[in-house]
Amino acid sequence: MQISNYFIESKPKIDDEVSDKNKESTVGGDVALRSETLNKVEDNAYEQDPLLLLLPHGERYNLLRHLETYKPNDVILYHSDLVTLRILEVYKACHPEHELRIYVLMCRESNEEERYLCSLRQEQLAFEHLIREQGTLMTPREYDTSREPPPKLQLAKSTRCCGGGTDVSEAPRERNLCWKLLQIIIDMREFNSELPTVLYKRGVDIVPATLEVGDYILTPEIALERKAHDDLSQSLHSGRVFKQVEQMLRTYKRAILLIEANKKASYREINGGPFQGELSRRCRETRYLFTVLIRSYPALNIVWSLDPTYSSELFEELKFNQLNPNLEQALAVKCDSDTMNKDSDTNTSLKFTDQTSEDTDAPTGDLEKPHVNTVLQRQLCRLPNVSVGDVTEMMKSKYAGCLLDVINADSTTINQIFDYNPTLGQNLHCFFTTNFQTESIAP
Repeated sequence: MQISNYFIESKPKIDDEVSDKNKESTVGGDVALRSETLNKVEDNAYEQDPLLLLLPHGERYNLLRHLETYKPNDVILYHSDLVTLRILEVYKACHPEHELRIYVLMCRESNEEERYLCSLRQEQLAFEHLIREQGTLMTPREYDTSREPPPKLQLAKSTRCCGGGTDVSEAPRERNLCWKLLQIIIDMREFNSELPTVLYKRGVDIVPATLEVGDYILTPEIALERKAHDDLSQSLHSGRVFKQVEQMLRTYKRAILLIEANKKASYREINGGPFQGELSRRCRETRYLFTVLIRSYPALNIVWSLDPTYSSELFEELKFNQLNPNLEQALAVKCDSDTMNKDSDTNTSLKFTDQTSEDTDAPTGDLEKPHVNTVLQRQLCRLPNVSVGDVTEMMKSKYAGCLLDVINADSTTINQIFDYNPTLGQNLHCFFTTNFQTESIAP
Protein backbone atom coordinates (compact mmCIF):
# COMPACT_ATOMS: atom_id res chain seq x y z
CA MET A 1 0.00 0.00 0.00
CA GLN A 2 1.40 3.35 -1.01
CA ILE A 3 1.20 6.08 1.63
CA SER A 4 0.66 9.57 0.29
CA ASN A 5 2.11 12.50 2.17
CA TYR A 6 1.47 16.17 2.81
CA PHE A 7 4.42 18.47 2.18
CA ILE A 8 4.35 21.65 4.25
CA GLU A 9 6.97 24.25 3.48
CA SER A 10 7.68 27.33 5.59
CA LYS A 11 9.70 30.45 4.81
CA PRO A 12 13.22 30.71 6.23
CA LYS A 13 13.91 32.46 9.52
CA ILE A 14 16.92 34.70 10.36
CA ASP A 15 18.66 33.93 13.63
CA ASP A 16 21.20 36.07 15.45
CA GLU A 17 23.23 33.05 16.38
CA VAL A 18 24.87 30.50 14.17
CA SER A 19 23.74 26.96 14.79
CA ASP A 20 25.28 23.88 13.22
CA LYS A 21 22.95 21.42 14.88
CA ASN A 22 20.53 19.23 13.01
CA LYS A 23 17.12 19.24 14.64
CA GLU A 24 15.01 16.14 14.56
CA SER A 25 11.64 15.47 16.11
CA THR A 26 9.29 12.63 15.49
CA VAL A 27 5.51 13.15 15.29
CA GLY A 28 3.31 10.07 15.27
CA GLY A 29 6.30 7.92 14.40
CA ASP A 30 6.32 8.89 10.69
CA VAL A 31 6.96 12.65 10.74
CA ALA A 32 10.42 14.18 10.88
CA LEU A 33 11.56 17.80 11.01
CA ARG A 34 14.86 18.42 9.28
CA SER A 35 17.22 21.44 8.95
CA GLU A 36 20.34 21.70 6.79
CA THR A 37 23.67 23.41 7.47
CA LEU A 38 23.21 27.10 7.91
CA ASN A 39 24.90 29.33 5.36
CA LYS A 40 26.43 32.56 6.23
CA VAL A 41 24.92 35.59 4.58
CA GLU A 42 25.80 39.26 4.50
CA ASP A 43 25.87 41.38 7.66
CA ASN A 44 27.09 38.32 9.62
CA ALA A 45 23.52 36.94 9.57
CA TYR A 46 22.63 33.45 8.74
CA GLU A 47 19.54 32.32 6.86
CA GLN A 48 18.04 28.94 7.63
CA ASP A 49 17.10 26.65 4.79
CA PRO A 50 13.39 26.01 4.27
CA LEU A 51 11.97 23.57 6.79
CA LEU A 52 10.34 20.54 5.16
CA LEU A 53 7.80 18.62 7.20
CA LEU A 54 6.34 15.31 5.96
CA LEU A 55 3.03 14.13 7.35
CA PRO A 56 1.33 10.81 6.57
CA HIS A 57 -2.04 10.80 4.93
CA GLY A 58 -5.14 10.43 7.17
CA GLU A 59 -3.96 12.13 10.37
CA ARG A 60 -6.38 15.06 10.35
CA TYR A 61 -5.93 16.25 13.92
CA ASN A 62 -2.16 16.01 13.55
CA LEU A 63 -2.42 18.22 10.46
CA LEU A 64 -4.41 20.83 12.37
CA ARG A 65 -1.85 20.86 15.20
CA HIS A 66 1.07 21.37 12.83
CA LEU A 67 -0.75 24.08 10.91
CA GLU A 68 -1.27 26.02 14.11
CA THR A 69 2.29 25.40 15.25
CA TYR A 70 4.35 26.16 12.15
CA LYS A 71 1.93 28.36 10.17
CA PRO A 72 3.24 27.35 6.72
CA ASN A 73 2.89 29.46 3.61
CA ASP A 74 2.93 26.65 1.07
CA VAL A 75 1.21 23.26 1.22
CA ILE A 76 1.84 20.57 -1.40
CA LEU A 77 -0.70 17.77 -1.62
CA TYR A 78 0.73 14.69 -3.23
CA HIS A 79 -2.51 12.79 -2.58
CA SER A 80 -5.63 14.88 -3.18
CA ASP A 81 -8.17 14.49 -0.38
CA LEU A 82 -11.40 16.46 -0.06
CA VAL A 83 -11.35 16.36 3.72
CA THR A 84 -7.81 17.75 3.79
CA LEU A 85 -8.80 20.55 1.45
CA ARG A 86 -11.72 21.49 3.69
CA ILE A 87 -9.40 21.51 6.73
CA LEU A 88 -7.04 23.87 4.94
CA GLU A 89 -9.96 26.09 3.95
CA VAL A 90 -11.10 26.29 7.57
CA TYR A 91 -7.57 27.14 8.68
CA LYS A 92 -7.35 29.92 6.08
CA ALA A 93 -10.77 31.26 7.11
CA CYS A 94 -9.64 31.38 10.75
CA HIS A 95 -6.40 33.19 9.77
CA PRO A 96 -7.32 35.56 6.93
CA GLU A 97 -4.14 37.64 7.48
CA HIS A 98 -1.89 34.63 6.82
CA GLU A 99 -0.86 33.92 3.24
CA LEU A 100 -1.39 30.29 2.25
CA ARG A 101 -0.76 28.64 -1.11
CA ILE A 102 -1.88 25.09 -1.90
CA TYR A 103 -0.38 22.92 -4.65
CA VAL A 104 -1.95 19.66 -5.74
CA LEU A 105 0.02 16.98 -7.58
CA MET A 106 -2.33 14.82 -9.60
CA CYS A 107 -2.18 12.93 -12.88
CA ARG A 108 -4.74 14.04 -15.41
CA GLU A 109 -7.50 11.54 -16.31
CA SER A 110 -6.37 9.09 -13.66
CA ASN A 111 -8.25 7.06 -11.09
CA GLU A 112 -7.12 9.44 -8.40
CA GLU A 113 -8.66 12.39 -10.24
CA GLU A 114 -11.88 10.47 -10.76
CA ARG A 115 -12.11 9.64 -7.03
CA TYR A 116 -11.57 13.29 -6.19
CA LEU A 117 -14.29 14.44 -8.61
CA CYS A 118 -16.63 11.75 -7.28
CA SER A 119 -16.10 13.06 -3.74
CA LEU A 120 -17.00 16.55 -4.94
CA ARG A 121 -20.23 15.28 -6.54
CA GLN A 122 -21.19 13.38 -3.38
CA GLU A 123 -20.60 16.49 -1.29
CA GLN A 124 -22.76 18.55 -3.62
CA LEU A 125 -25.57 15.97 -3.56
CA ALA A 126 -25.39 15.84 0.23
CA PHE A 127 -25.86 19.59 0.52
CA GLU A 128 -28.74 19.53 -1.95
CA HIS A 129 -30.39 16.75 0.06
CA LEU A 130 -29.99 18.73 3.28
CA ILE A 131 -31.52 21.81 1.67
CA ARG A 132 -34.53 19.80 0.47
CA GLU A 133 -34.95 18.17 3.87
CA GLN A 134 -34.81 21.53 5.60
CA GLY A 135 -37.56 22.80 3.31
CA THR A 136 -39.88 19.88 4.06
CA LEU A 137 -39.19 19.16 7.72
CA MET A 138 -41.62 20.45 10.33
CA THR A 139 -39.68 22.97 12.34
CA PRO A 140 -40.70 23.39 15.97
CA ARG A 141 -42.91 26.39 16.53
CA GLU A 142 -42.23 28.87 19.28
CA TYR A 143 -45.30 29.18 21.45
CA ASP A 144 -46.02 32.27 23.43
CA THR A 145 -46.57 31.09 27.00
CA SER A 146 -46.84 34.54 28.54
CA ARG A 147 -50.00 35.17 30.53
CA GLU A 148 -51.93 38.28 31.38
CA PRO A 149 -52.28 39.29 35.02
CA PRO A 150 -54.76 36.76 36.38
CA PRO A 151 -58.15 38.24 37.27
CA LYS A 152 -59.20 37.65 40.86
CA LEU A 153 -62.54 36.62 42.20
CA GLN A 154 -63.90 38.69 45.08
CA LEU A 155 -65.85 36.60 47.56
CA ALA A 156 -68.05 37.64 50.45
CA LYS A 157 -66.01 39.07 53.29
CA SER A 158 -66.04 37.54 56.72
CA THR A 159 -68.24 39.30 59.31
CA ARG A 160 -66.70 37.85 62.43
CA CYS A 161 -65.89 41.31 63.73
CA CYS A 162 -68.78 42.77 65.65
CA GLY A 163 -70.61 45.71 64.15
CA GLY A 164 -69.08 45.18 60.77
CA GLY A 165 -65.75 46.62 61.95
CA THR A 166 -62.37 45.29 60.93
CA ASP A 167 -59.76 44.10 63.34
CA VAL A 168 -56.35 45.53 62.47
CA SER A 169 -54.56 42.30 63.33
CA GLU A 170 -56.94 40.21 61.22
CA ALA A 171 -57.14 42.61 58.27
CA PRO A 172 -54.28 41.18 56.13
CA ARG A 173 -55.46 37.62 56.54
CA GLU A 174 -59.06 38.58 55.82
CA ARG A 175 -58.04 40.37 52.64
CA ASN A 176 -56.28 37.22 51.45
CA LEU A 177 -59.42 35.20 52.06
CA CYS A 178 -61.59 37.60 50.08
CA TRP A 179 -59.72 37.19 46.79
CA LYS A 180 -59.28 34.05 44.75
CA LEU A 181 -58.02 33.30 41.25
CA LEU A 182 -60.47 32.27 38.57
CA GLN A 183 -60.60 28.53 38.01
CA ILE A 184 -62.42 26.44 35.40
CA ILE A 185 -62.67 22.66 35.13
CA ILE A 186 -62.24 21.53 31.52
CA ASP A 187 -62.84 18.15 29.96
CA MET A 188 -59.70 16.49 28.61
CA ARG A 189 -61.20 16.10 25.14
CA GLU A 190 -61.59 19.89 24.85
CA PHE A 191 -57.85 20.46 24.75
CA ASN A 192 -57.92 19.74 21.02
CA SER A 193 -59.63 23.11 20.58
CA GLU A 194 -58.17 26.59 20.95
CA LEU A 195 -60.35 27.81 23.80
CA PRO A 196 -58.37 26.27 26.75
CA THR A 197 -55.18 27.92 25.47
CA VAL A 198 -56.91 31.31 25.22
CA LEU A 199 -58.26 30.93 28.75
CA TYR A 200 -54.80 30.09 30.07
CA LYS A 201 -53.25 33.14 28.39
CA ARG A 202 -55.93 35.34 29.96
CA GLY A 203 -54.76 34.23 33.40
CA VAL A 204 -57.51 31.71 34.19
CA ASP A 205 -56.36 28.58 36.00
CA ILE A 206 -57.59 25.53 34.11
CA VAL A 207 -58.08 22.16 35.78
CA PRO A 208 -58.11 19.22 33.32
CA ALA A 209 -60.38 16.33 34.17
CA THR A 210 -62.40 13.61 32.48
CA LEU A 211 -65.98 14.85 32.72
CA GLU A 212 -69.05 12.83 31.82
CA VAL A 213 -71.47 15.76 31.98
CA GLY A 214 -70.52 19.07 30.38
CA ASP A 215 -67.32 20.30 28.77
CA TYR A 216 -66.63 23.31 31.01
CA ILE A 217 -67.65 23.61 34.66
CA LEU A 218 -67.57 27.33 35.44
CA THR A 219 -69.18 27.36 38.88
CA PRO A 220 -70.82 24.74 41.11
CA GLU A 221 -74.12 25.70 39.43
CA ILE A 222 -73.09 26.40 35.82
CA ALA A 223 -72.11 23.76 33.26
CA LEU A 224 -71.34 24.55 29.64
CA GLU A 225 -71.28 22.38 26.53
CA ARG A 226 -69.23 23.77 23.63
CA LYS A 227 -70.15 22.92 20.05
CA ALA A 228 -68.59 24.02 16.80
CA HIS A 229 -70.79 24.38 13.72
CA ASP A 230 -69.91 21.00 12.25
CA ASP A 231 -70.04 19.26 15.60
CA LEU A 232 -73.42 20.80 16.39
CA SER A 233 -74.88 19.62 13.09
CA GLN A 234 -73.66 16.06 13.66
CA SER A 235 -74.87 16.05 17.27
CA LEU A 236 -78.33 17.23 16.24
CA HIS A 237 -78.71 14.52 13.61
CA SER A 238 -77.40 11.78 15.91
CA GLY A 239 -79.40 12.98 18.93
CA ARG A 240 -76.35 13.18 21.16
CA VAL A 241 -76.82 16.84 22.03
CA PHE A 242 -80.34 16.12 23.36
CA LYS A 243 -78.93 13.67 25.87
CA GLN A 244 -76.08 15.99 26.85
CA VAL A 245 -78.41 18.91 27.46
CA GLU A 246 -80.79 16.73 29.45
CA GLN A 247 -78.00 15.53 31.73
CA MET A 248 -76.72 19.07 32.33
CA LEU A 249 -80.20 20.35 33.21
CA ARG A 250 -80.71 17.46 35.57
CA THR A 251 -77.41 18.01 37.42
CA TYR A 252 -76.80 21.77 37.31
CA LYS A 253 -79.09 24.71 37.87
CA ARG A 254 -77.88 26.53 34.78
CA ALA A 255 -76.95 24.73 31.56
CA ILE A 256 -75.39 26.63 28.67
CA LEU A 257 -74.86 25.52 25.09
CA LEU A 258 -72.03 27.50 23.51
CA ILE A 259 -72.04 27.52 19.70
CA GLU A 260 -68.61 28.71 18.69
CA ALA A 261 -67.62 29.72 15.18
CA ASN A 262 -64.11 29.59 13.81
CA LYS A 263 -62.82 32.42 11.67
CA LYS A 264 -60.04 30.26 10.26
CA ALA A 265 -62.54 27.83 8.70
CA SER A 266 -65.09 30.42 7.62
CA TYR A 267 -63.85 30.35 4.03
CA ARG A 268 -64.99 26.72 3.69
CA GLU A 269 -68.61 27.51 4.44
CA ILE A 270 -70.93 28.47 1.62
CA ASN A 271 -73.41 31.22 2.44
CA GLY A 272 -72.49 30.99 6.13
CA GLY A 273 -73.36 27.37 6.87
CA PRO A 274 -76.60 25.65 7.90
CA PHE A 275 -77.79 28.61 10.00
CA GLN A 276 -77.24 31.45 7.54
CA GLY A 277 -78.87 30.82 4.22
CA GLU A 278 -78.18 27.40 2.73
CA LEU A 279 -81.33 25.73 1.40
CA SER A 280 -80.18 22.13 1.07
CA ARG A 281 -82.17 19.33 2.62
CA ARG A 282 -79.64 18.65 5.36
CA CYS A 283 -79.56 22.32 6.33
CA ARG A 284 -83.34 22.39 6.63
CA GLU A 285 -83.24 19.27 8.80
CA THR A 286 -80.53 20.81 10.96
CA ARG A 287 -82.60 23.93 11.54
CA TYR A 288 -85.63 21.82 12.32
CA LEU A 289 -83.73 19.73 14.89
CA PHE A 290 -82.25 22.86 16.44
CA THR A 291 -85.77 24.28 16.83
CA VAL A 292 -86.88 21.01 18.44
CA LEU A 293 -83.96 21.27 20.88
CA ILE A 294 -84.98 24.78 21.92
CA ARG A 295 -88.65 23.86 22.35
CA SER A 296 -87.86 20.65 24.22
CA TYR A 297 -85.60 22.34 26.79
CA PRO A 298 -86.81 25.89 27.44
CA ALA A 299 -84.47 26.21 30.45
CA LEU A 300 -81.43 25.79 28.21
CA ASN A 301 -79.32 28.91 27.62
CA ILE A 302 -77.81 29.13 24.12
CA VAL A 303 -74.91 31.48 23.45
CA TRP A 304 -73.27 32.24 20.10
CA SER A 305 -69.61 33.19 19.87
CA LEU A 306 -67.53 34.22 16.88
CA ASP A 307 -64.09 33.45 18.30
CA PRO A 308 -62.43 31.73 21.30
CA THR A 309 -61.39 35.18 22.53
CA TYR A 310 -65.03 36.24 22.85
CA SER A 311 -65.80 32.93 24.55
CA SER A 312 -63.11 33.53 27.17
CA GLU A 313 -64.51 37.01 27.89
CA LEU A 314 -67.96 35.45 28.25
CA PHE A 315 -66.59 32.94 30.76
CA GLU A 316 -65.19 35.73 32.89
CA GLU A 317 -68.53 37.53 32.88
CA LEU A 318 -70.36 34.34 33.86
CA LYS A 319 -67.94 33.75 36.74
CA PHE A 320 -68.25 37.28 38.06
CA ASN A 321 -68.75 37.14 41.85
CA GLN A 322 -69.31 33.36 41.69
CA LEU A 323 -67.54 30.53 43.49
CA ASN A 324 -65.00 28.34 41.75
CA PRO A 325 -66.13 24.80 40.89
CA ASN A 326 -65.23 21.82 43.04
CA LEU A 327 -63.30 19.12 41.21
CA GLU A 328 -64.55 16.29 43.40
CA GLN A 329 -68.16 17.27 42.87
CA ALA A 330 -67.65 17.59 39.12
CA LEU A 331 -66.09 14.13 38.91
CA ALA A 332 -68.87 12.67 41.02
CA VAL A 333 -71.46 13.63 38.41
CA LYS A 334 -72.09 10.62 36.22
CA CYS A 335 -74.17 9.98 33.14
CA ASP A 336 -77.59 8.38 33.29
CA SER A 337 -77.59 4.93 34.80
CA ASP A 338 -80.20 3.93 32.24
CA THR A 339 -77.65 4.38 29.46
CA MET A 340 -74.37 3.61 31.19
CA ASN A 341 -75.29 0.31 32.90
CA LYS A 342 -77.12 -1.61 30.20
CA ASP A 343 -75.26 -4.82 30.82
CA SER A 344 -75.83 -4.80 34.58
CA ASP A 345 -79.59 -4.15 34.55
CA THR A 346 -81.58 -4.12 31.34
CA ASN A 347 -84.82 -3.06 33.00
CA THR A 348 -83.17 0.08 34.39
CA SER A 349 -82.20 1.27 30.92
CA LEU A 350 -85.79 0.89 29.67
CA LYS A 351 -87.62 2.57 32.55
CA PHE A 352 -90.17 5.20 31.61
CA THR A 353 -89.30 7.43 34.61
CA ASP A 354 -86.55 7.78 37.21
CA GLN A 355 -88.94 7.23 40.13
CA THR A 356 -88.36 3.93 41.95
CA SER A 357 -90.98 1.66 43.41
CA GLU A 358 -89.76 2.41 46.93
CA ASP A 359 -90.98 5.99 46.61
CA THR A 360 -94.59 5.02 45.90
CA ASP A 361 -95.40 4.57 49.58
CA ALA A 362 -94.11 8.00 50.52
CA PRO A 363 -96.54 10.87 51.20
CA THR A 364 -97.70 12.81 48.20
CA GLY A 365 -96.18 16.05 49.40
CA ASP A 366 -92.75 14.43 49.73
CA LEU A 367 -92.71 13.03 46.20
CA GLU A 368 -90.96 14.99 43.49
CA LYS A 369 -92.29 15.02 39.97
CA PRO A 370 -90.90 11.92 38.19
CA HIS A 371 -88.53 12.65 35.34
CA VAL A 372 -89.53 11.15 31.99
CA ASN A 373 -86.92 9.26 30.02
CA THR A 374 -86.88 11.53 26.96
CA VAL A 375 -84.51 9.31 24.98
CA LEU A 376 -86.86 6.36 25.28
CA GLN A 377 -89.79 8.63 24.56
CA ARG A 378 -88.31 9.67 21.20
CA GLN A 379 -87.61 6.04 20.34
CA LEU A 380 -91.17 4.94 21.16
CA CYS A 381 -92.53 7.58 18.81
CA ARG A 382 -91.08 5.56 15.93
CA LEU A 383 -93.32 2.56 16.61
CA PRO A 384 -95.90 1.98 13.87
CA ASN A 385 -99.06 4.11 14.25
CA VAL A 386 -97.88 5.53 17.60
CA SER A 387 -98.06 9.26 18.24
CA VAL A 388 -96.54 11.41 20.96
CA GLY A 389 -99.79 11.37 22.91
CA ASP A 390 -99.90 7.55 22.79
CA VAL A 391 -96.36 7.37 24.14
CA THR A 392 -97.27 9.74 26.98
CA GLU A 393 -100.29 7.62 27.95
CA MET A 394 -98.17 4.47 27.79
CA MET A 395 -95.59 5.94 30.18
CA LYS A 396 -98.29 7.10 32.57
CA SER A 397 -100.00 3.70 32.67
CA LYS A 398 -99.80 1.76 35.92
CA TYR A 399 -99.70 -1.57 34.06
CA ALA A 400 -96.21 -0.98 32.60
CA GLY A 401 -93.14 0.45 34.30
CA CYS A 402 -90.68 -0.04 31.47
CA LEU A 403 -90.58 -0.95 27.81
CA LEU A 404 -89.98 -4.64 28.55
CA ASP A 405 -93.32 -4.80 30.34
CA VAL A 406 -95.05 -3.62 27.17
CA ILE A 407 -93.11 -5.95 24.87
CA ASN A 408 -93.65 -9.05 27.04
CA ALA A 409 -97.28 -8.23 27.88
CA ASP A 410 -100.13 -10.37 26.59
CA SER A 411 -103.07 -9.03 24.61
CA THR A 412 -105.16 -8.41 27.76
CA THR A 413 -102.45 -6.28 29.43
CA ILE A 414 -101.85 -4.28 26.28
CA ASN A 415 -105.57 -3.61 25.96
CA GLN A 416 -105.53 -2.32 29.53
CA ILE A 417 -102.60 -0.03 28.72
CA PHE A 418 -104.31 1.29 25.60
CA ASP A 419 -107.87 1.08 26.89
CA TYR A 420 -108.74 4.23 24.99
CA ASN A 421 -107.64 2.69 21.66
CA PRO A 422 -107.96 -1.14 21.53
CA THR A 423 -106.99 -1.22 17.85
CA LEU A 424 -103.64 0.34 18.62
CA GLY A 425 -103.07 -2.21 21.40
CA GLN A 426 -103.75 -5.12 19.06
CA ASN A 427 -101.45 -3.71 16.40
CA LEU A 428 -98.61 -3.25 18.91
CA HIS A 429 -99.14 -6.76 20.29
CA CYS A 430 -98.92 -8.13 16.76
CA PHE A 431 -95.82 -6.04 16.12
CA PHE A 432 -94.02 -7.24 19.28
CA THR A 433 -94.87 -10.93 18.81
CA THR A 434 -94.08 -11.22 15.09
CA ASN A 435 -90.95 -13.10 14.06
CA PHE A 436 -89.63 -10.96 11.24
CA GLN A 437 -87.29 -13.69 10.03
CA THR A 438 -90.12 -16.00 8.99
CA GLU A 439 -93.24 -13.84 8.88
CA SER A 440 -94.32 -10.42 7.69
CA ILE A 441 -96.87 -7.99 8.99
CA ALA A 442 -100.00 -7.71 6.90
CA PRO A 443 -100.64 -4.21 5.54
